[in-house]
Amino acid sequence: MLLIALGLLTALYQLPTQVRIASDGLGDQPFLVSSEALGQAATDLGTVFPDELDANGNRFRWTRGSTQIQIPALGANSSYSLALDLVGWPDDVLRSDLRQPFVHVLVNQQVIGVFEASSQRTIYQLSTPALSQSNLELELRLSDSLQQLPALENTATFTGTTLYPSDRRPHGLRLYGVSATTNTVGLNLPAWSLIWRMAVALGLIVLAGWQSVRARWPLFLLSLVLVAFWLNLVYFARHWLQPSFELVLLSVGLQALWNARQLLIDGWLHFRERLSQHFDYGLGFAAIIGLLALSWPPLKQAANTWLPKARMYDPGAIIVVSLAVASLFIAAFYWGDFNRMLDRLNRRLRTRQGLGWAVLGVLVGVWLLYSWSVIRQINYLGNADYSDNGVVARNLVAGRGWVVDYVTQFFKLYPNGSVTRVQETWPMLQPVWIAPFFALFGPEPWAAKIPNLIFFSLLSMLIYRIARQLWDARVGLIAVLLVLINRHMFRLMIYSTSDLAFVLFYVAAIWLLWRSIMTHSKERLLGSGLIIGLMCWQKTSAVIVAIGMGLWLIWRLWQVDDRWKAYRTAALWWVLPAVLVFAPYIARNLHEFGKPAFSTESYDAWIIGYTNFDSIYNIYTNEQGLPGSNGLPEPSWILRWGYQKTFDKIGNQFEATRNYLLPASPALGVLSGRGNLMGNNDQGVNGKPYVWLMLGAWLSLIGLLAARRQQASLMALVAASFAPYIMFLAFYWHADEERYFVPLVPFLALLAAGALVAIHDAIARCWNQRGRPLALVVAGYLLVLALTPGWVEAANKSATVVGSEYAEWQPDLQAFEWLRQNTPAEAVVMTRVPWQLNFHAERAAVMNPNVADLNVIKQVATYYKASFIVVNAVQNNKDQAQIGLGRLLRGEELAGFKLRASFAGPKNRTVYIYEIQ
Repeated sequence: MLLIALGLLTALYQLPTQVRIASDGLGDQPFLVSSEALGQAATDLGTVFPDELDANGNRFRWTRGSTQIQIPALGANSSYSLALDLVGWPDDVLRSDLRQPFVHVLVNQQVIGVFEASSQRTIYQLSTPALSQSNLELELRLSDSLQQLPALENTATFTGTTLYPSDRRPHGLRLYGVSATTNTVGLNLPAWSLIWRMAVALGLIVLAGWQSVRARWPLFLLSLVLVAFWLNLVYFARHWLQPSFELVLLSVGLQALWNARQLLIDGWLHFRERLSQHFDYGLGFAAIIGLLALSWPPLKQAANTWLPKARMYDPGAIIVVSLAVASLFIAAFYWGDFNRMLDRLNRRLRTRQGLGWAVLGVLVGVWLLYSWSVIRQINYLGNADYSDNGVVARNLVAGRGWVVDYVTQFFKLYPNGSVTRVQETWPMLQPVWIAPFFALFGPEPWAAKIPNLIFFSLLSMLIYRIARQLWDARVGLIAVLLVLINRHMFRLMIYSTSDLAFVLFYVAAIWLLWRSIMTHSKERLLGSGLIIGLMCWQKTSAVIVAIGMGLWLIWRLWQVDDRWKAYRTAALWWVLPAVLVFAPYIARNLHEFGKPAFSTESYDAWIIGYTNFDSIYNIYTNEQGLPGSNGLPEPSWILRWGYQKTFDKIGNQFEATRNYLLPASPALGVLSGRGNLMGNNDQGVNGKPYVWLMLGAWLSLIGLLAARRQQASLMALVAASFAPYIMFLAFYWHADEERYFVPLVPFLALLAAGALVAIHDAIARCWNQRGRPLALVVAGYLLVLALTPGWVEAANKSATVVGSEYAEWQPDLQAFEWLRQNTPAEAVVMTRVPWQLNFHAERAAVMNPNVADLNVIKQVATYYKASFIVVNAVQNNKDQAQIGLGRLLRGEELAGFKLRASFAGPKNRTVYIYEIQ
């Protein structure tokens, strides 16, 4: 079949062809490079800007001074007629020395024509010589000269027009499309890149058929369909051959791996078993070499410092050197005793449950006491939803229900200028946990965080229980430490966020569901279902996670003998309880909003990631004469943003996911990340994080590769449950925020702890079970490195020095206190931070809209009866609002705005309070 396909492919290559790459659609991404960068490097690479819509609804791309377009597999030894669909510079460009650029057209680095661009849409026809290679590499380079081809750094572009004077992009041409039609046909041979791709794709299909007898005929038919499809592409759309081969290779390769999964798993287990037989001594010697390499510089420095002093009979130096030498002799002499003591401690931790729980209690207790000291020190709840939880909890205690007294966005105007509304954006359960403590202690910031201490205690016990069941007590204790002193988890401790309880419910639901399948326990299945209902109350998007769990459950139950009975049991004991617990939430939303689930984030989803974040605070309504006439954000807005921005947004979310979960390494190729979830990527050299900051991620990856069957089975459930959630974040919401991934931290910590204990045990077995002291030093050193990013985060968050987060918040809190004491109780205040202002100042609030016109800002303030405005809060005014409030941000008085108070803060930031008159 391969020979026949190659023969037909060669024959069809002798026929004339016509290809078109159009910007008005999904068809140009494989043939050019898009970038929004403004530097010279983007021009050197020949990139274009993302696609846009013109006034007639047609889609185009702005090129730069140099633009490169690749048309692959077109065919060598033939000449082609090129049609360039272009528009030159607009008539109102601000550049005065040149009205239109000259376009130098290069094909495979040879100039084939030059023409002057036009401000009208024009199709320019040019002919190429016979190509010496299969690919056609087209370049459009702009110049201010008809004769001279400019260097890349001297190309002709403009950066603004009368209509858009602030657009600083280096604009070239508006590119609508490029087409190539055969002029003369030579003897064309398919490129070798096509031949080997076709051979590999068909070979993988044959391999899949060899692995599965039942699938041979379907796979043979698939081969025929693919060959027919490729042969049609040769004639109708030859430039799509290479991209289609790559897609087919990826799909067929993944299918072949799936079909061979059991063979690969067995092979990996056999390799791991063989490796473990020779692993201990190699790891032991590597540990010795590593410790010597790490300790040699400080030891050498200490020797150079103290030995010369000791030779001069310095008493202090003699004592230090003597103690060092004595320590070495003591360590060598008592090595065996120390080894036996560590062996007894290890055995007792594994066999005496009470000892493990006691150590756990001490570890958790000490860390919670430290966290409590930080909580009592931090006199604020946090931004946005953190403060919103406190506001709703306070209103619950007051008997007002789930309501808030502020307006944060402008998708509509609330009736009669009222800022009191039903809470609609964030989950409902977190305020319920906070409310009892507000009732007991009052609405204090520290009282809102008491539930966090309880949740962390329960989570620690749950993690330890899972580890004892599947690993051992040592793994449990280390995993709890890795969770407690994780930088993202520590943030959940000190802020009043809904994510911590979500993590607890997620881990509990996963564990009970997995155990119910392993033990055939209906009670555990029921418990998992009830907790899932609570999890969805805690965070509505958890419904997606529950769907992932359900898909895993369907797959597992499909393998039992009486699968339909098993499905009925799961529906009765797992699905129904979850639905019943979650049903009141749905009923409430139907009553309040007419939808099962409603949030303003359903509008934000079509803004965030496509443009700057503060655009969610733009005005989108045209009520009361406001300038928002573009309609509400909805799925069709991806056409407004453009296909390229949509693809880039989705790609950025998957890239962020990779960076959170995987460490950086050339060995991982495109999967090389930054290990951010279990470490810290805020430091490094040239954008590359330090390896030791990613140690937690490396240990998690090693633990996954070394997982036993039951451990791997649990992790398969975790992956199955979270994969739909990642897809939801990438395609609909946004994944580039670490807290969406914190539910994975406990499981990554279990894997990392398992790897750390395995390394310890391997070294301990060296030299006839006498390597435990060395194993303890190595494991302790690795654990300290893995915990360091979290400890640094905790130290930063607890700091009160100038430049710390605590110091940044104090001017805002002073301004809020001034408002509480100096304004009427019914006053409404406009601000960029309505959530925290309402909690701390106890005044109603309205967001200042993200518009550049101060009159429009004042119009919104007037509608909502705002009598004061606070500017320069810690979450500062950005984007268009920074332009509209420009003079107010500098402390200047304007007509209608009287300065009433100011509060100086660090980094030259002063919070101003104006009375609106």
